[in-house]
Amino acid sequence: MSEIDELELRKYLKVNVPAADVELRRDLWVDVARRLEQNEKPVPWFDWVLLGAAAACLIFSPQIVPMLLYHL
Repeated sequence: MSEIDELELRKYLKVNVPAADVELRRDLWVDVARRLEQNEKPVPWFDWVLLGAAAACLIFSPQIVPMLLYHL
């Protein structure tokens, strides 16, 4: 990057980007928490089926444990 490009970039940033020392008008964590609560989705039924199948495999054939640990 040439010095001229760098000076133009600095001038552009000073004009278009607000100063970094500006205080926030409000706490943003409240909005983040609200958005996280709104986006909660129930666990799909097939996830429970997969969990049950994995548990059944572990209960009825414990020799599969080393293979599962290898793939983790």
